[in-house]
Parts: sequence; C-alpha cells; structure tokens
Amino acid sequence: MKQLEKARKYEELYKELFDRNSKVTTICLLLCGAFWVLKLYVLSEQCLILFFFSGGLYGVRRIHREHVQLGEYYLPDQLRTSSICNKVLYKGNVIPVSRANVIDVWILVCCLGAATLLLWIECIFSKDIEGTPALIMFYGIVPVICLEYISGFRTVHRRLKRLTWKNFRYHIGWCNIGEKLPKQYKLGNCEITKENRIFFRTYYTVKTTKTNNIYKKVLYCRKEEINIGSTYVLYEICGVRYIQ
Repeated sequence: MKQLEKARKYEELYKELFDRNSKVTTICLLLCGAFWVLKLYVLSEQCLILFFFSGGLYGVRRIHREHVQLGEYYLPDQLRTSSICNKVLYKGNVIPVSRANVIDVWILVCCLGAATLLLWIECIFSKDIEGTPALIMFYGIVPVICLEYISGFRTVHRRLKRLTWKNFRYHIGWCNIGEKLPKQYKLGNCEITKENRIFFRTYYTVKTTKTNNIYKKVLYCRKEEINIGSTYVLYEICGVRYIQ
C-alpha cells in the first residue's frame, strides 16, 4: 500500500513537471522561429539551445520515471540524493537518483554552458561558427539518452539475471503504476547433475533433493567456483531459474 501511494505521489509530481517542461519547450521553439523571422539569429540560436536542453531534461526524466518510482525493486543499493538533480531535474524536490542520472545532468548542464558561451563569443568577436553551439547542445543529448537506457537495463538485468521475452519490458522500464513486479521464489535445495554451454553462457541441469524435479537451463550466480554434485539453493524469478 505504501509503495502504491509513493508511486502515485511520484506520478503527480512527474505530471506537473512534464506539463511545465512542455510549456518551456514550446515557448523556446516559438521564440526561435520568431527571432529567425526578425533576423535576430543569435537570439534564435539561444532559444534553440534552450529547447534542446529542456528536451534533454524531459527525456532523462521520462526514462528515469519508471525506475525511481519503483526504486526498492530496481535500485536496491544504487540510489542516492543529488543536489544538482534535485534543482535541475525536479525543481527542488528530493528524488533518489542513480549515478548515471547525476552524470547525465552534468553533461546537459556543461553542454548548455559551453554552447551558450560559444554562441556569445561568436556574437561579440564576430566569429563565423553559426550553428555550432546548437549542434553541441543537440549532440550532448545523444550520450545522455543512451546512458540512461544502458544504466536502467543493466540494473534490472542484475535482478532478473537473464533477458527473455517475458521480462523484456521490465528491462526497458515499461511498468504500470502500482503493478506487482516479479518476485524471487525459493524452489528448494538442489544438486547439479550436468553442465551445458550455449554460445557464451554456461547453463546447468539440476535435480531438487526433495521432489527430484529436473530443471534445465539454470544459471549459476555465485562468485565461488561451482562443484558438480554439491547442494545449492535454487531460485526462480520471472521464469528464470538460478542458483545463488
């Protein structure tokens, strides 16, 4: 129940921030066009830079939304508070973020500063670098979005162990508000009977000690060296069976 209430609060905050972000990006785009018509090209490009910056923040916030509202599941030991993310991304609201989110925000802020500085150097010293500052801001968004998806994917993959069609949507954050996510189930003690290698991954065939059930394609997720014939604990999450 607390998790559902927490998710609803996050959703209300995100809706408010998304609406505000949409208004800012729309205003920047309209001003960019208006200044271009008036042949005020420096101001037009500055508005375009702000448009890209606001759009980048929108993308980071959008990707991060599903992960942060379900933080207890996705990021058990990677969440932290960041003053720059609270100020830039969430307008003073304290929201737990991952290290990737902090890096993303810093990239966007640095690109904004560099693009703006270069633009006004061009204006003051009459340097012919038209369009370059806006391109700096635009290309700064690409690694930010990629890093967001890669970070979220890796974090979820650590929990779900293996990518399958059944758990693919969790890897990319397609989760509904209040949705019950896959939980880990203990299937009991087991013995490893066979080892198989499929492409670059090693799977094991195991037999439970109590029921003598046979399970194939079981992953080994412990750091210690495996011993065939030893007894281990078998778990299952979202259709993926593993030893831990």
